[in-house]
Amino acid sequence: MIDVSLEQAKGDRDRVEAVGRAVALGARKMGADLTTMRLSEGECSG
Repeated sequence: MIDVSLEQAKGDRDRVEAVGRAVALGARKMGADLTTMRLSEGECSG
Protein backbone atom coordinates (compact mmCIF):
# COMPACT_ATOMS: atom_id res chain seq x y z
CA MET A 1 0.00 0.00 0.00
CA ILE A 2 2.84 2.39 0.82
CA ASP A 3 4.60 1.45 -2.42
CA VAL A 4 1.48 2.24 -4.45
CA SER A 5 0.99 5.57 -2.68
CA LEU A 6 4.58 6.59 -3.36
CA GLU A 7 4.35 5.47 -6.99
CA GLN A 8 1.22 7.57 -7.48
CA ALA A 9 2.89 10.54 -5.79
CA LYS A 10 6.02 10.33 -7.95
CA GLY A 11 7.02 13.80 -9.11
CA ASP A 12 4.87 15.57 -6.51
CA ARG A 13 7.12 16.40 -3.57
CA ASP A 14 4.27 17.65 -1.37
CA ARG A 15 2.34 14.43 -1.89
CA VAL A 16 5.41 12.26 -1.22
CA GLU A 17 6.00 14.14 2.03
CA ALA A 18 2.34 13.72 2.98
CA VAL A 19 2.63 9.96 2.42
CA GLY A 20 5.74 9.93 4.62
CA ARG A 21 3.94 11.77 7.40
CA ALA A 22 0.98 9.40 7.19
CA VAL A 23 3.26 6.35 7.34
CA ALA A 24 5.16 7.73 10.33
CA LEU A 25 1.92 8.55 12.15
CA GLY A 26 0.50 5.09 11.50
CA ALA A 27 3.70 3.48 12.74
CA ARG A 28 3.69 5.59 15.92
CA LYS A 29 0.09 4.56 16.59
CA MET A 30 1.27 0.94 16.40
CA GLY A 31 4.12 1.68 18.81
CA ALA A 32 6.93 1.81 16.23
CA ASP A 33 9.32 4.74 15.91
CA LEU A 34 10.55 4.77 12.31
CA THR A 35 13.26 7.29 13.18
CA THR A 36 15.08 4.58 15.13
CA MET A 37 14.79 1.90 12.44
CA ARG A 38 16.95 1.19 9.44
CA LEU A 39 14.64 0.50 6.51
CA SER A 40 15.65 -1.09 3.24
CA GLU A 41 14.03 -2.32 0.07
CA GLY A 42 13.80 -6.03 -0.47
CA GLU A 43 11.78 -9.09 0.17
CA CYS A 44 10.73 -10.17 3.61
CA SER A 45 11.68 -13.66 4.65
CA GLY A 46 9.55 -15.74 6.84
